[in-house]
Amino acid sequence: MTIRRTIITAAAALAAAALLAGCSGSNDPKPAKTTASSHTATASATPTPTAVVAPAQAQVAAPTSKDAALQAANKTVQKFIKLQFDLESNPSLGASYLNEYVSGNASGAAPSAVEQLQKAGLRLTGSPSTFQPDMGISYTSTVTAAAPKKTQYPFANAMLIGCLSNLGTGQKYIAKGGATPPALKLQSEPFEYQVMYSPDQKVWKVTAFQPADPNSGAVPEC
Repeated sequence: MTIRRTIITAAAALAAAALLAGCSGSNDPKPAKTTASSHTATASATPTPTAVVAPAQAQVAAPTSKDAALQAANKTVQKFIKLQFDLESNPSLGASYLNEYVSGNASGAAPSAVEQLQKAGLRLTGSPSTFQPDMGISYTSTVTAAAPKKTQYPFANAMLIGCLSNLGTGQKYIAKGGATPPALKLQSEPFEYQVMYSPDQKVWKVTAFQPADPNSGAVPEC
């Protein structure tokens, strides 16, 4: 059973379409298709639970340099990793918990990842993974708005490449009902996060995350 890997790649599917609607970045991944679920309302004496969403990010100014962009993007990634752990530790929070930190492809992957944990009756224990970006190989690009304005936002698309590790975190799965949970691999691996700045919301959001592909460029030794 490969719950962890599914969550990681699903997270690589949590990301950029809705964030800068009508904008395009030179390094943007293709947005994953998402399917909206529909519900038929039925009368019930039980109140509908209110969706839990992590606290909103503080607004920040648009980046004016590559270094400023990478530093700001990394701050968002570090918070996102903590929130992702909170969600995996308590799947009942629901995928909407990450809404303030993800957009596009990334936000489309959360529901399936959380649903998988809930169906399996699993939750994660331990402490959050750590991510150490390599600023020497991380990079930024310009995001251009669609016509007619075609406004350009320099450094607004950041690709952070580094090492994601759950070594020393004590992470393991706990299953309901005394069932034997799947083993969780403890490792440090090359990983990348794409983070984009929204000029409308004035925040950075994770638009994709996945294991770094050595065939696509430089990756660190982890």
